[in-house]
Amino acid sequence: MANIFNRVDDQQSLTWADKLGDYFKTAPALPTNIVELFVKFAPYLAVIGAVMILISGPIIGIFGTLGSLFLLNPLILITTIASVVIMLAQMILYFMAFKPLQDRTTRGWMLMFWAQVLQGIILVVDLIRFNVAGLLVGAIFLAIGFYVLYQMRPYYGPAAKPLLA
Repeated sequence: MANIFNRVDDQQSLTWADKLGDYFKTAPALPTNIVELFVKFAPYLAVIGAVMILISGPIIGIFGTLGSLFLLNPLILITTIASVVIMLAQMILYFMAFKPLQDRTTRGWMLMFWAQVLQGIILVVDLIRFNVAGLLVGAIFLAIGFYVLYQMRPYYGPAAKPLLA
């Protein structure tokens, strides 16, 4: 498992991030001061996200399991377990991203990128569960998350833009 987390910023991962980034190149840019605010607070937002997953993961697991028992629907149980496992991986990525985000390294940005990709996988699980409302809201937030992430990308890595303030 550790090998997977060590590969988050290898060349193949960077290539995938570049390909997805092509979709956001034509999007209007956020004001620089807003992007820099996201960059400054990104490490702390990552920890807050990890703690929220730590709190909500067991709650989702309990209610999903109870729901599958009451409805006698094994699909709910399977998708709940899949969602909780994916959320745990997201939580690990968020915790791992704290220091690299503080140091503004490419690895920090890539850890957040993969956490967003995992959020997209959770949307696929919602689709399997026929959770249309969750899918629509989740897709909007996923798109916003990737948009903000790609706005922040120039501030991470060896050629990182300096923060103005």
